[in-house]
Amino acid sequence: YPAVIAVMLAEFFSWRSVWFYLGTGLILSLLAFHTPQEPVDDLAVKLDMQAMAAGLVGGFIYWLVAGRGAGITRRSQDNKPVPL
Repeated sequence: YPAVIAVMLAEFFSWRSVWFYLGTGLILSLLAFHTPQEPVDDLAVKLDMQAMAAGLVGGFIYWLVAGRGAGITRRSQDNKPVPL
C-alpha cells in the first residue's frame, strides 16, 4: 500500500520530478527488505544494497513510463510533458 499512496500523492499534486520517484523507490525497497532485527553482516549489507539498487531502477522505470505525466488529467494541453 505505501507505493499506491506515493503514486496517488504524485498524481494529485502533479509531482513529475525524477528525484521523487527515485527516492520513493529507494525508501520502499528498504521498507520491504530491511528488518531492524537483521544482523549486520556482509550478506545482510549486500542484500540491502541489491534491494536499494532495485528500488532505484524501479523508481526510474516508473518515472519513465508514468511519472513524467503525473497529474495529466488535471492539466491543459499547454502544460503536458514533452516526449523524450
